[in-house]
Amino acid sequence: EGSDPKMKKAAMQMLDLALGREKTHYNFLPQRQYNPIPDDTKSASGRLIAQIKGSRKKPYIEPREPLFAEDVLRIGNEDIAGHEILRLKKYVPGKGRFYLNLSKKKFPASDTPVFLCDRREPALSKMIRDLENRLPAMPESVLSSSFTPGFSKSRKQKGVKTLDVLVSRHYKRPSKGKAGLWVCEDSVNKIPKKGVSDTWWWLPPVIWPKDEETFTNLVKIIIGKGGRTFVCNAPWQTCFFEGRKNFELWAGPFCNIANGLAADMLASFGFTGAVVSPELARDDFLNLPEQISSSLSLGIVLSGLWPLCISRTVSNRLDFGKPFSSPKKEDAWAVSHEKNTWVFPNWRLDLESEKKRLQNAGYSVFVHMNEDIPNSVHMKNRPGMWNWNLKLL
Repeated sequence: EGSDPKMKKAAMQMLDLALGREKTHYNFLPQRQYNPIPDDTKSASGRLIAQIKGSRKKPYIEPREPLFAEDVLRIGNEDIAGHEILRLKKYVPGKGRFYLNLSKKKFPASDTPVFLCDRREPALSKMIRDLENRLPAMPESVLSSSFTPGFSKSRKQKGVKTLDVLVSRHYKRPSKGKAGLWVCEDSVNKIPKKGVSDTWWWLPPVIWPKDEETFTNLVKIIIGKGGRTFVCNAPWQTCFFEGRKNFELWAGPFCNIANGLAADMLASFGFTGAVVSPELARDDFLNLPEQISSSLSLGIVLSGLWPLCISRTVSNRLDFGKPFSSPKKEDAWAVSHEKNTWVFPNWRLDLESEKKRLQNAGYSVFVHMNEDIPNSVHMKNRPGMWNWNLKLL
């Protein structure tokens, strides 16, 4: 039981085996919400186990606790060039001296931190060995499957009529195509009434349970004003339209559609179209329309700013709207939208040069993601082809 002090002590001891990860209740206790990202500048993962001692020619460590064979150590922080990974081959007692056999080009400086970043407990290793010894005696009882996944013959027509959609945070009627607008209280209240019915309304990729009622009401308002085209960025968001007819529902790019079977499944959910995952490579993009047997229309994010990540949790030290750099000197910036943090790189996705080829392959909707860029962010002039020229398999 939760009140048993022995059980609580055992649980806390197990949490202490988390190799340096901080304990947190995060948002599980609504009255005491807690940000699990530490405010200090320490960026290393793993449990600090020692510091480098000795000379550059004979560095050694004296670990704070016993180390076991197969333990994995990291010499230095992982975001600093020159850090090294070391897998132990023998037991090292606590406070015992262990000399490091490292690359001569990577002699660590004195006081360099050493972290325990992976461990297989001896008891677990013994159980795995015992199981391996038992396996040969076990009868072969697993039957191989005869199922072979395949795609139905496509009904897609090439050379389809195309439509461009400019997706923004603020309503702006584009010179061609349609306007796309993220659903939020600000966008719903400020859009001109005559623009509602002609706009593609984009639901955010993450809607937390506490906010479902808010978005339910926003969707009702949009429908009441004449809105009929919606983009759901998670398949479950079709629940906002249950019992309603005469809507055009699209699955957005955050649904991560990457093959024809998944696309046909969306058609069975009531979607009329899907914007495929922007992470695909050229051949995957071009072959996908041929894999679809349903009448589902296809779209693609052709250009604009695509986020590196969307997170509910963010460091308190991060300045929104200000650029920050990775260890590889890649810049990004963060912005908050509907209780989520969006992190964008300082270069755009740009597949405009491939638009004709994509149209011939069967894509009919071309999405352009617009985002306000802070004045302090310098955008790099890059090709922006993302994974287009890569092989994913």
